[in-house]
Amino acid sequence: MCMSFLAELKRRNVVRVGIAYAVTAWVLLQVLDVVGEILELPAWGGKLLLAIIVAGFFVTLFVAWAFELTPEGLKREKDVDRDQSMTRQTGKRLDRWVIVILAISLTFFAFDKFVLEPVRDAELVNKTIEGAKQDALKDRQDNSVAVLPFANMSGDVANEFFSDGIAEEILNVLAQIPRLQVTARSSSFAFRNSDLPLSQVADQLAVNSILEGSVRKDNDRIRISVQLIDAENDVMLWSETYERSFDNLFAVQEEIALSVASTLKISLDIEETETFQTQHRLAPRKQEAHAAYLRGRYLLAQRTGRALGNAVEAFEQALAIEPDYAEARAQLAITYLLLSRRSYGDLTQAEALSHATPHAEEAMRLAPGNAESHAASGMVYWRLGQSKLAEKHFLKALRINPNFAIVYHWLSMLQQRDLGKHEASMESSNLARRLDPVSIPVLSLRITMLAARGLFDLATKELESLKSISPATYHRARAGYEWFHGAWGNVVLGNLDALMVDPEATRAIFPIKASLVWLGLEREVVSLGPVTRISTLRMLGRTEEAVRRAEENMLEDTQSVWAHRSLARALYTHGDIQQAAQIIERLWDKSEGRVALITPHFFSLRDILALYEARTLAGDLPGSDELLHAIHTEVENARGAGIKVTGTLRSLDFSEGIAMYLGGRKAEGLLLIRKAVEDGYYIRGRDQGFYSGDLFEDPEFGAILEIHRANQARERTRLLAVVCYDNPYESLWRPSEETCAEVK
Repeated sequence: MCMSFLAELKRRNVVRVGIAYAVTAWVLLQVLDVVGEILELPAWGGKLLLAIIVAGFFVTLFVAWAFELTPEGLKREKDVDRDQSMTRQTGKRLDRWVIVILAISLTFFAFDKFVLEPVRDAELVNKTIEGAKQDALKDRQDNSVAVLPFANMSGDVANEFFSDGIAEEILNVLAQIPRLQVTARSSSFAFRNSDLPLSQVADQLAVNSILEGSVRKDNDRIRISVQLIDAENDVMLWSETYERSFDNLFAVQEEIALSVASTLKISLDIEETETFQTQHRLAPRKQEAHAAYLRGRYLLAQRTGRALGNAVEAFEQALAIEPDYAEARAQLAITYLLLSRRSYGDLTQAEALSHATPHAEEAMRLAPGNAESHAASGMVYWRLGQSKLAEKHFLKALRINPNFAIVYHWLSMLQQRDLGKHEASMESSNLARRLDPVSIPVLSLRITMLAARGLFDLATKELESLKSISPATYHRARAGYEWFHGAWGNVVLGNLDALMVDPEATRAIFPIKASLVWLGLEREVVSLGPVTRISTLRMLGRTEEAVRRAEENMLEDTQSVWAHRSLARALYTHGDIQQAAQIIERLWDKSEGRVALITPHFFSLRDILALYEARTLAGDLPGSDELLHAIHTEVENARGAGIKVTGTLRSLDFSEGIAMYLGGRKAEGLLLIRKAVEDGYYIRGRDQGFYSGDLFEDPEFGAILEIHRANQARERTRLLAVVCYDNPYESLWRPSEETCAEVK
């Protein structure tokens, strides 16, 4: 019975019709996806078309079963003589139709992937960055505001998160108003309890107006007093006091935000105001859920492992009360990612992603037009190594909220490290700096980016900005700045200063140990504690231990690109070139043929040279040439964006010189290598797993190595002259007598 029914389905061409319908529908949906984005069609348009297609599918199958197409037109199947049936001819036409549609779909897919998508991406980047740039860089006289943390008047310190949350929610509503520049929370809240006059606060935040207020919470009643001040002239522009029940909290937050916008005389017409009111209205939430959410935001902003762990509990409490709280899900996803080992916690990459991804996906399902949903999705894709998707989500978040400073910061890192978009990265960094002028992460990144471009005066100015904000970070950043000048000894001293200011600044320990190795003071490394970092173990020649630790990391965190890179480098340094090459080949495929010479993520110069050696040994000369071409391409790309990068860690001259040398242009290559070393570049030797062909056997390179050794001796003397006599770091580290004997 079943077989005869299937045979009848085939005879009546029901199966062919279903396939033809499905293929055609798929092509229509793909076209709508492209055209819809260009024409900015509403989101419900796609859903409506999908619903029509699904309904039409079943109708079409019924028609194919019950009717037959004949030369006289459509007839009921039971009225057609089997001997005169046209089903076979119709089936052949359907087969041809499916082939044609598949060919069209493949052509469209290729055209969309390789022609339209790059154009869309470029337009999206330009539109988002240019639009935000125009908004942010306009005269701040009438359209810039900072929201200071509201004073907690409840008499209970535990309620501080609540008053902060009210201020932050108002800030977030204001941030979505077109042409209004709103300073980020991390900068404006840095002036909590500040004694500075408002005019000085406004100068440091680069705004003309300040919104400040107080919150008193008494059971289910709230009293919010707000005042908007023209800080330059010390004139109150507007003030109001709101007494409401907690249930009306969302409405009063919007009311305050719109009153501020009106008072600032933002050039919004009626249509824009109505659009803002309907599209950006805060969804009312239950009192307990919203209180838990505010507490989570308060803890998330602290960026410490303990606070982030407590933030997870707060967001989960909010979701237990209201599972459809999209903002809480988005923030929970970001919190989990920040709890990974790469950031502030102990979660492996796989663990962080397994916790974060479902919440980010659910946030997008619940609120696809929410900037926080796109920010969380962008972070997830970034950690997964899907850089282009991450960039798209970050850009969409910024189109929704043009004042989303932390997303500009993330976008800047992504564009430079993963995508090689150095000019766009600098623009994103400029906007992050404009909107979040006293942010530690933003300033730290900018110092590096400016120094890499040789803009040392600007980098020094930004460095000084850090001094009063975070002394420990200032010393670490100053130490990193010294790398650009080849001052290896000062790198150690700067990081020791950071530890003196803050013994918890453990990130300062690794650069100290690495610099001691570079200075030829390997015996001093262990005096600073056990060596556990894989890269330090490699530099010390403890390669077996490095491989073992790298393998353990891989077992714990199979999704981490860093774990793969560490294992490949450890294997290569240990001499297992072929096994290392297998891992590096997979990383090369993920990098989409790009080597990152500035701030490496997937692929650095060492990685590409290790792969070059493996391919050369295997006789893959075209593959080897491909790698050298990638180095030249990235050097040209970076130089075109104004990047110079000289110093200890990175050098475009050294990278290009090595590629030239290996490519047969030895004289030109040696000139560039010599220039890099004179500028302070540290040459990693063969014992540190750095392949460079026959370079180390070349007599001309021997003369360059003498310059390198002189640099090393000079910097070693610079360091020991400080720490061997009247050592200011006695409590942290004192070199051995044997080491200090060098400078006696």
